[in-house]
Amino acid sequence: MLELAASLPRLADNLPKEAGLTLADKRTLVNQAKVLIEQVYAHIYLKKALYAIDPVQRLSLLQYRLENPSDLVVNSELEFHRELLAIFTSLHDLHTNYVLPAPYNALTAVLPFLVEEYFDDQQQAHYLITKISSVATVTDSFKAGVELILWNGLPIQEAIRLNGEQSGGSNPAARYAVGLRSLTIRPLAINLPPLEHRIYLQYKTAEGSLHELALEWLVLKQMGGLATDLGLTASPDELLPLPQRPSDIYRDFLMGNQLEGDYINQARKKLFVEFRRPTRRNSTRRADSTEVKSLLPDINARAVNTPSGSFAYLRLFSFMVQDDQAFLEEIIRLLKLLPSNGLILDVRGNSGGLITAAERLLQIFTPQRIEPEKAQFISTSLIRELCIRNSPSPIAPQINLKAWVPSLKQAPVTGTLYSTAHAITTEEEANNIGQRYTGPVVLITDAHCYSATDMFAAGFRDHKIGKILGASDNTGAGGANVWQHLVLRVLAEAPGRAENNTLTKAFTELPRMADFRVSSRRMLRSGEQAGLPLEDFGVEPDERHYMTRTDLLNENQDLIHHAAKLLLTQARYPLTVKLDTNQCALQVSSEGIDRIDWYLDDRPAGSVEVRNNAVTLQLPKTSTERLLRLEGFAKDTKVATTQIKLKCNS
Repeated sequence: MLELAASLPRLADNLPKEAGLTLADKRTLVNQAKVLIEQVYAHIYLKKALYAIDPVQRLSLLQYRLENPSDLVVNSELEFHRELLAIFTSLHDLHTNYVLPAPYNALTAVLPFLVEEYFDDQQQAHYLITKISSVATVTDSFKAGVELILWNGLPIQEAIRLNGEQSGGSNPAARYAVGLRSLTIRPLAINLPPLEHRIYLQYKTAEGSLHELALEWLVLKQMGGLATDLGLTASPDELLPLPQRPSDIYRDFLMGNQLEGDYINQARKKLFVEFRRPTRRNSTRRADSTEVKSLLPDINARAVNTPSGSFAYLRLFSFMVQDDQAFLEEIIRLLKLLPSNGLILDVRGNSGGLITAAERLLQIFTPQRIEPEKAQFISTSLIRELCIRNSPSPIAPQINLKAWVPSLKQAPVTGTLYSTAHAITTEEEANNIGQRYTGPVVLITDAHCYSATDMFAAGFRDHKIGKILGASDNTGAGGANVWQHLVLRVLAEAPGRAENNTLTKAFTELPRMADFRVSSRRMLRSGEQAGLPLEDFGVEPDERHYMTRTDLLNENQDLIHHAAKLLLTQARYPLTVKLDTNQCALQVSSEGIDRIDWYLDDRPAGSVEVRNNAVTLQLPKTSTERLLRLEGFAKDTKVATTQIKLKCNS
């Protein structure tokens, strides 16, 4: 039985056979891909060793094939895209992408339902339809809660595995997770169109009866959000515009995000929020949680009631923010409105974003000084000259690559493959706010945590902030600062001295709004893991949670209860203060703390032993505002800090 969509166009009716690429355009794309992989790509040595690949040689062969008029890549645009995508997929790096030209890069192939995985008591996987978009007209039996059995005649697990093998994920957990997530949403910016026009499903209802259904691939035309960022609202004959404002250039320079994950998240919002199918409201959310409205998108904050107690719950769907300071201030505001005795911090599905936003967030949850991850360039003549020219950058002074220059200059003599490593987020930025939440924290991750979110999870582990509960065996293992081809063009074309003309037209304009993204700086762990790469290895959880049917259909209830149990196993050092401005006295309440030191404007001001979890501090009266910082110790180990602005009545 064939069911058509109600309000979205069919992919088959909107898929061009050719996008208008000339042979010269194809040569330009391959030449630029070769420059990026050979001269910029930070993980090239790791990938060649780990996966036994030679992408540079494959690109050389593709250049050779383009000189043969009878070769399929010359005569078929789709075959050309297939070959170039395959080379990038072989890297197993979701940061490093070939972004197809218009009109492909503005299209996302979709099926109007969501498939999610859960496990039974024997840890056997099952796959539920959890959401159906209102754009689809389907049979009465196909609804949220039915279980998928076959996909185009294949067992559903095998279909997911095969789809994941085409994704280029960094580890088995990531590849399978991406295979599942992209099963029904496939951005054509970085994927070939589905081979089939329609898919055939076999599913089982709650009563156990088997049914079959055929659905056509539909298409979302992305003309906002990420598409706008890529310049896709312009004519496809135009070139991608270079960013003009220094602030935009600097933000793009600090990115660590997975493009496919961003596109899928955007499509999910469109299908299941904007095109929401009317359903009965979930009474469990009303009974078991109290939501606090966020002033920023992609943040969900609420108090949750569990058998282990009432705790704060914070879901961060993305680090794609415009302003990291505003992002942190909003997190702090929300935490003040939530229970202070424990936090469940959920970053599942977060594909990354602004690196400084992710790394600066760590300080809010720990009294320890944060050491940001350090980044390395590959040692090539192109990278050396790029860093020299942008030390600092004449077009965006916030960009300063000076620290990497000495090692890159010495590399031809020393033979080192990488530059020295230096932080992207400065130590001052990583510690200038300090701890704002003194309760225990549990971090929830999954294999969709990528890039900046991987860095956050690694920092959480390396600074021993709390336990990590994984809905997968690993995070996505994306450890790099990713730059668009446009960013490289901007940095290369910045006015300045050229040592040997290496940068002269190294990065040329790409045809029909095509683009590339590349891991330009690889990230290295800190703490006990200092110096180890994050890419491909990721962060393993302390405990694994196998998602249940109840989780999928009832607001992650079992997952949250599992995290709450972990909160009870962690040490608790709450530290709260109340200021009497008339007496200029500070009443301090604590738990597990035996000593408090305090500082006024970062200068030592006193120390006192704590008895019975409370102490009163008599402070010097001041009519001008000063910053008071308290540090709590347990057996000489700093376990909590807090700070307030002090101004007493005269």
